[in-house]
Amino acid sequence: MYPALDLRSAALLVLDWQLFFVSPESPACVRGAAGAEGNVLALVEAFARAGNGVIATRHGHPRKYEGSFLDFYGRLLDEDDPLAELAPSLRDRTGIRVVRKSTYSAFSVPDLARDLRSGRTDSLVLAGVQTDKCVAASALAAFDLGFRVAVVRNACAARTRERHEGALRLLERSCALIVTARDLCGALS
Repeated sequence: MYPALDLRSAALLVLDWQLFFVSPESPACVRGAAGAEGNVLALVEAFARAGNGVIATRHGHPRKYEGSFLDFYGRLLDEDDPLAELAPSLRDRTGIRVVRKSTYSAFSVPDLARDLRSGRTDSLVLAGVQTDKCVAASALAAFDLGFRVAVVRNACAARTRERHEGALRLLERSCALIVTARDLCGALS
């Protein structure tokens, strides 16, 4: 059985809650994000109120990027594109650490794991988009690095319900507790 998270030493990691993925005006909008946004914001508030760390990733690529993302997708999200900005619901909040990344996993940023450990964080709660890409990659990497991991079912979204549910099943079998925002916010209060 997976050990329970110690929420006193947990941080919230919100993946890629950016205009590119969550704005209805974006051609790349993840439609399920609208239904998850209230839960993402409730988690941010609960973690901040409890004095726990809140980290938001911002996915984007430098102008001179060459590599697998360009090869696979045929286009990139430029890190300076206005759509690469965090959604206003996160951007306008204080106390959120923003980490820039250019791969699926937040842990491709070497300082992230070190900084979390130096702050005595041993558990991570993940939310954001997309469940089957950046959330899954970050959950697996965090687990590999020795963190206890929880993924918030109703604070994540993918392009389809099937991808979302499939990723949650994979993560539940391999590395993470799957929880709801209501249960987690209740445990933090």
